[in-house]
Amino acid sequence: IMEDVNLGNIATGGKEASVVVKGGNSLEFKAANNDVSIKGSDNKTGIFLQKDDTLGASTVTLNAEGGTIEIGDDIKSSSVDNIINFNGAKGINFSGTFDPATANVNTVLNRIGGYDEAITYNINLGGTVNYSKDSILYDPTHHTAAMMNTINFNGGTLNTMNGTVTDFNLANMSLSGTSNFYADVDLANRTMDKFTVANPVTGTGTLNVAGLNLISDSTTNKTTINFTTDPVLKASTSYTGPQGLTALSPLYRYNVDYDNSNGNFNFTKYGTGGYTDYNPAVYSSSVAAQGIFLSQLNNYDTAFGNLDHTMLMTQEQRQALRLRNSYASNDESDPMVYSPLYTQNQTRGLWFRPYTSFEKVKLENGPDVNNISYGMLVGGDTDMIQIGKNGWEGQISIYTGYNGSHQTFDGNGIYQNGGILGTTAALYKGNFFTALTANVGMSASDIKTIYGSTDMTTISTGIASKTGYNWELCHGKLILQPSWTMSYTFVGPLNNSTLNNGVRLENSPLHAIQLAPGLKIIGNLKNGWQPYLGVNMRWNILDKTNVKANFENIPETSVKPYIEYGLGVQKTIGDRFTGFGQAMFRSGGRNGVAFTFGFRWALGKEPAPVKKISNTRNYVTAPSTGNRQFDRKPEVRKTDVVLNSHRLE
Repeated sequence: IMEDVNLGNIATGGKEASVVVKGGNSLEFKAANNDVSIKGSDNKTGIFLQKDDTLGASTVTLNAEGGTIEIGDDIKSSSVDNIINFNGAKGINFSGTFDPATANVNTVLNRIGGYDEAITYNINLGGTVNYSKDSILYDPTHHTAAMMNTINFNGGTLNTMNGTVTDFNLANMSLSGTSNFYADVDLANRTMDKFTVANPVTGTGTLNVAGLNLISDSTTNKTTINFTTDPVLKASTSYTGPQGLTALSPLYRYNVDYDNSNGNFNFTKYGTGGYTDYNPAVYSSSVAAQGIFLSQLNNYDTAFGNLDHTMLMTQEQRQALRLRNSYASNDESDPMVYSPLYTQNQTRGLWFRPYTSFEKVKLENGPDVNNISYGMLVGGDTDMIQIGKNGWEGQISIYTGYNGSHQTFDGNGIYQNGGILGTTAALYKGNFFTALTANVGMSASDIKTIYGSTDMTTISTGIASKTGYNWELCHGKLILQPSWTMSYTFVGPLNNSTLNNGVRLENSPLHAIQLAPGLKIIGNLKNGWQPYLGVNMRWNILDKTNVKANFENIPETSVKPYIEYGLGVQKTIGDRFTGFGQAMFRSGGRNGVAFTFGFRWALGKEPAPVKKISNTRNYVTAPSTGNRQFDRKPEVRKTDVVLNSHRLE
């Protein structure tokens, strides 16, 4: 046994190989703890097995027990009676010529180059032989009758899906147990990987055609291809592909039927007129664009954070806090609660708001997509600005952030990462509020299909507005806040994607408009907590992707309408820090939950403490505006009040 020994370019003194195993002898190469490499000497033969007329055949065992084994050159033998065993859990990669021997395959054997000449394969239970396009089980220009191979299926797997259709001429074949075969199919030329066996197939086992790689599309709706005419093989074959009774071409999806009475496979195009007619991989760029659109919706909601948090306050609180330092009331049981939050929102500040969501998105004319989105916005606000003399106030915010998401559907996956820059302007007057936000960003998409990876770069931009009004009940302890939100989003891919199966995807920009009426029920508690319940109904219009696959328009996808509902709470801690958290559940076109949380830190000088002066008259005239404030009960008794060094009568 040679354990964890690498053989490379060994000087063999004129011997025919780096390692020669003479008749009657056995040698084991074991990758016990590390990967092992076996590379031949100058004559490109790594291992040579001899058969002795007296001592008999020789045996070599390659045991990939704790590491892989790489065989860089030829394994040759003087007789098919010599045995080579492929064992171990880690697998073996073999890139040389194999000539001739009996091969017992009990692990994964990857044939990645060279010919198999007069090999008898015993593909046993737990064993798999994978052929790349550079390895050859049969070549009519190379294999003579004496060089043809034999395959004994003993419960293992043979995979010849390498993009090239071949009729494998074999000397013999036997079937024992239940074995698997993976094959290429060329529908355009009505051919497929199949076996032509010189002698009748023997055995009572089953051969499952467990997967078909359709390398071209049919020009007709139904195509019939013969797999075998051997009576035993055609009766023992069945189709059990991984998509059920479905196989995928580069562009389309086909129903597959095998007839064991004649050995024919029948391929029929799906004809639903929708998503199920196509290979799911061609929808990857459509799903990526919709994922970026959903991230944009998260950005709009997050950018309106200051607007939402400010309008949890009552009008009385906002009017009082306009005086900055003081308010007055003639009601000893005054329910008004001082909220440092609005004081903070009156001044400039910095904020941080991360978000994440977990959901299943049911795309119209498309797949059901598992979507995980995550990101955060970081921004800063100006001081609250008085606009004119009619009670209008305004505030501007600038923000930047990161967006990420992961979509999976029908064996495909997309990772997306990007950045964003935007601004928000908000206006307030009494119980009315409105705001506008706009942003621009760029995302990089890593699209992984069953054929490999491809990249797409996308620019996105959009604008959204939110308008609403507060109806106060119970002296402001309870607020009903209806609102109206609408947005426009542009998602423009900067490059077209070519999938690894050769399909070119041409992506037109996505234009999406969302309309969303909503309602909040807000509570203002004396201890400073501000809980709320919210519900929104969201409709998407113009939200349709426009993608061509190999110059053919595939069905447009869009996000179905959905409703979201949930709850949130915020609390001010100290004089500067405000934290909040929110959970919103979605149902309909999007099903799942979204979480948002964050904080705001007020900047600038701290205001003087707020003073409450009781037993005032039924109104107070603010010296800065001349407006009458806090119209309450009839006058109890006249009281002189000094407010901010001004005497009020």
